[in-house]
Amino acid sequence: MVECLAALAVLAATVCLWSPLVQIASHMTTKDEEMVELQAAQRQLERYCTGGSVSGEGNDTLVLVDQDGVRRTIAQYHSQANGNILRVETDNGGYVPILMHARKLLIDTLADNTWVYKVTMDDGLTFRGVLTNGQTTSR
Repeated sequence: MVECLAALAVLAATVCLWSPLVQIASHMTTKDEEMVELQAAQRQLERYCTGGSVSGEGNDTLVLVDQDGVRRTIAQYHSQANGNILRVETDNGGYVPILMHARKLLIDTLADNTWVYKVTMDDGLTFRGVLTNGQTTSR
């Protein structure tokens, strides 16, 4: 009888602990995926300004012009379908999402043609980078 109660106690403890362990593992996967998305967005920004120029409009919009003169505007946007996104627009119209779950974009000038940007994700994680005349570094 005591062995059955002990087995039931172990089973109950396992069931009670299983859900939090699964949630923790799932949360870690989400963070890893978010960092991969942030790194991909950084590489995309680098490609957009390679050999070109960087400027800003206000404190929440980046303007990148590549070596071919193609102008791209980077800004945060909220849509009912996709939630908070960081998106790229060209002068030809339309847009392409560059980063999902991006709640806020802030930019500031560090020096002539050098801009720092800060992306805040829906979960509060922040990512900072610097764009300067075709060269990009992240922090």
